[in-house]
Amino acid sequence: MKINKYSNRIKEFEKLLTKLLEKDSLSIKEIVSKSPNSFNFKGVYLISTPTDSEIVWAGMTDKTIYNRIFDHQRLGHRPSNLKAILKNNSNYPQDIENYLVRCIEIAKNRRRSLFEHFAISILEPTFNK
Repeated sequence: MKINKYSNRIKEFEKLLTKLLEKDSLSIKEIVSKSPNSFNFKGVYLISTPTDSEIVWAGMTDKTIYNRIFDHQRLGHRPSNLKAILKNNSNYPQDIENYLVRCIEIAKNRRRSLFEHFAISILEPTFNK
């Protein structure tokens, strides 16, 4: 088995995760108040508490980042809706608009999906199952 093939992918995803974690964060409120064109790309994102002390969600989107973050802040019944998750976890701040988001563009579907799984496995966000 060629271990080198896998080590290169691990290194690539490690660099990508470092880049994502080093991104400046914006609050959900800041993102949804901007033009949808500001975040008009597909990618992977992290959501952390308003104090940036804990990553609570990691996800990817086949929509735009803007649309996915907008969906998170609306009350819905999908298991991946952050507002609904917070409603059931009262020990977390309920002011979803102040939760912080970091995102990175990844255009290719398969790479985006693989990187999302990598990020979840490394970061173990609180609300990802």
